[in-house]
Amino acid sequence: MNKLRLVALAAVVSASAIFFQSCGTDDVKPTPEVNFIGDAGFTAQDASIAGGTAFKIGVVATHSEKLSKLEIFVAYDGGPNLKPADCTMCDSSISGTNLRAVYNGMTRVVAGTEKWTFRVTDKDGQSTSKSITITTTGKAGDNLIEITKDNDGKTLKVWNFNGPLAGAYDLKNGGNLKAGDDNKDKDIQDSTALGETSNWPGRWTSRNGSTFKKVTAYTYAQIKTTTDIDAAWAASGTAANFLLVKKGDVIVVKLRGVDGDYALVNVTDVVSTPGTDNNDYVEFTFKRKQ
Repeated sequence: MNKLRLVALAAVVSASAIFFQSCGTDDVKPTPEVNFIGDAGFTAQDASIAGGTAFKIGVVATHSEKLSKLEIFVAYDGGPNLKPADCTMCDSSISGTNLRAVYNGMTRVVAGTEKWTFRVTDKDGQSTSKSITITTTGKAGDNLIEITKDNDGKTLKVWNFNGPLAGAYDLKNGGNLKAGDDNKDKDIQDSTALGETSNWPGRWTSRNGSTFKKVTAYTYAQIKTTTDIDAAWAASGTAANFLLVKKGDVIVVKLRGVDGDYALVNVTDVVSTPGTDNNDYVEFTFKRKQ
C-alpha cells in the first residue's frame, strides 16, 4: 500500500512540473529580429577598412510587437559603448512592427577597431542587439614630436595666474609665459578670477584665439601623426574658449585659430594647494608637428 501511494504522489508531482513548465513558456516575451542589409555598398559583416573611409551599415528589423526605437553605439579598441559624436541617426523613425535604417559613418584614421552596435527596442522594453567590428588602418602623415620637459629639464606646468609663477604657456614655440609677456603667444593661460584664488578651479583659456576640445575617441598614445591629430580635432565635438581640466584629460588645441595647426596636450597631474598663493598648477606633456 505504501508503495502505491508513493507512485501516485510521484505522478502528481510530474504532472505539476509539466503544468508549471508549460505556463512558464507563455510568459517569455518575444524580441525583435534584427539583420544587416547585405546589398552592394553596405558593410554587413566584420571587415577591414582603411582609415578615413566612408562606410554604410543598414539594418532591418521585424517584430510581432510595435517597435519603439533604434540606438547606435560604437566602442573603440575594446572600450565602452559610446554614441558617436557625429551621430546623425542615433534614433530612427519607425513604422509599426517594421524598421529599415541606414547609418553613414567615417572610419578613424588610426589603426584599431570600431565595434558598431545597433539595438532595436520594442514598446515593452524588449531589445535585440547586433554588432559589426571594423578594423582600421592608419593613414600616412607627418610624425608629431612630443615635449615632456622644459629647457631646464623640469616637467611642464601652468600655475595659478594670480601670482609670480608662470601662468601661461606657448605651445607653438615652447616655453612658460608670465603676466607681462606678450599675449599673442599665450596658447594656454590659467583662468582664475580674483575671487577664486582660495578655491582654484583648474580652468584654462587662451589669450590669442587658441581653442580647446577634449578628446574621447582616441588615446594620447594613438595620436602619432598630423593626420591623426586632424582627425582627433574633427571627432571631438565643439571647440571651447574655456576648459576645466583634470588629470588624465587629453586635449587638442587649435593654435591661434588656424585650421590644421594643432597641439595635443596630455594632462598628467592637477595640484591644488591651500591658501591664496599661486602654487596651484596643471602638469602636462604635449605633441605638435615638427
